[in-house]
Amino acid sequence: MLVPVASTRCNLRRLALAVSAGSAVLLEGPVGSGKTSLVECLAASVGRTSSPHLLKIQLGDQMDSKVVLLFSAFVKKILFRQIKIFF
Repeated sequence: MLVPVASTRCNLRRLALAVSAGSAVLLEGPVGSGKTSLVECLAASVGRTSSPHLLKIQLGDQMDSKVVLLFSAFVKKILFRQIKIFF
């Protein structure tokens, strides 16, 4: 649960604007700073709380950048197929 202080509301607004504009978003910060909570709060506010609408990747020092790029390509392929089905 997010505490609705000024900085949280500002960060949530910025995230919502970036996502609604279709921009890629990178959230950086120390462990426990609220990055995941911020995304989960935004997802819940629009009713998108489960896959394929909300996908979480835990990145760490051991994560290879190639894996992230492959995962990103895979997600785009899935989303493209879903969009194609609806149109």
